[in-house]
Amino acid sequence: MNRVRLDGFSGMNNIRHPDQTEPGRGTQLTEHLRSPRIILDADVSARGHMVRRQGYRKLVDLEAAHSLWSGAGAMLYVAGTTLYRYVSGDTEAIATVDGPEYTPLAYQDYDNLIYMSNQYWHGVYDPIANRIDQWGVDLPPRPELGPPDSGEYGLPPGKYFILYTQGTEENPSGPSEFAESNGGIITLTNRPPGAVVWCTDPASGIFYRIGEVDSIVKIEASEPYSGMFCGRPPFFTTLCFAFSRMWGASGKRLYYSEPFFPGLYNLKFGYFEYESKPVLIAKVRTGLFVGCENRTYFHPGTDPVKMGTMDVGSGALPGTLQYCHDVGDLADTISPQEKTHTDVPVWVSRESGIVAGNSAGRLFTLSSSKVRFATGRRGAALYRKRLGEFQYLFSTKAGLGSGFGLSDAVTVEVFRAGKLIEQ
Repeated sequence: MNRVRLDGFSGMNNIRHPDQTEPGRGTQLTEHLRSPRIILDADVSARGHMVRRQGYRKLVDLEAAHSLWSGAGAMLYVAGTTLYRYVSGDTEAIATVDGPEYTPLAYQDYDNLIYMSNQYWHGVYDPIANRIDQWGVDLPPRPELGPPDSGEYGLPPGKYFILYTQGTEENPSGPSEFAESNGGIITLTNRPPGAVVWCTDPASGIFYRIGEVDSIVKIEASEPYSGMFCGRPPFFTTLCFAFSRMWGASGKRLYYSEPFFPGLYNLKFGYFEYESKPVLIAKVRTGLFVGCENRTYFHPGTDPVKMGTMDVGSGALPGTLQYCHDVGDLADTISPQEKTHTDVPVWVSRESGIVAGNSAGRLFTLSSSKVRFATGRRGAALYRKRLGEFQYLFSTKAGLGSGFGLSDAVTVEVFRAGKLIEQ
């Protein structure tokens, strides 16, 4: 077999170009063919050197595990229908997760808490208290009013609407259904402990805060209510916290929370809708990338009411998003060419291989010209620093035509057998 000297290269290349010829047929290799077609159990350094990939020691057996995640002081995963926490070489059952086995669970940390959801269940994990709480607050009941009382100190005649909210200032509920009164002294007979009463001013129709009281005798224009049509979140399949809001995908919609209230959502108006299901949400400082099954979109801006929508590429592979550092130039015309970027969203595209998104809403392909692989239905990704260099690693589940996520038959055989097969 002919030997090829590798003086320096930028990784494997399993895509043949028209100007290339097969090795061993009497034709001199082009410079491009000096790149190996397959690299197995090796890494390529930034200087173009190939280094044998080192192994790692197994820490714990995770039988039938999936949805492994680490952040906010906790490492979590799901096995069967149980959520586990990995701590110092041991595992601890945290909660039961609704839904069929192997249903992926999405995570997002915010304010020292971990928000998690799949299409059947959601919750909030406090890693310090080691406790699971419900995500959001249930709506309070519709106010029930006592007999009319047109006492001397009551409200003047008119049409008044009353509602309850409950929860805390940091985690409020949405509004209850309305009750209606004609004025006088309004008595409330079913206010839950801690619930706040709100009542409209007949002249303006604005709900004002009355307080934690069981009767209404006056209305002061102090704090108007702004949470109309809000409630607990639906079940989400992917999550992202950006621009003071929690964003989550449910069906073909991308919902966003009220600012600084990740448990409060305007379910009537607070969403974007797409032709196919969102499977990935990636933030940059100037907007959001939303990868759907068929296409990927960029929403420029930080206020969802003012955001536009741009179609920027093919669909995304769920489970492959990572935020990477030390990424080179991404056509950032403001920065010098040698500048590297941090927190760059990188994922696997359905058609373009590994891609990265920049703050202008553009996608840059990082692998499509060199490595071809089938994406399969779902993937997993890891971003790590090893020997001073950052690496993005991913794998796919059940790639088209193979179990390795590869579309090249020879490459598949190499990975299956662990050795080179001569043709």
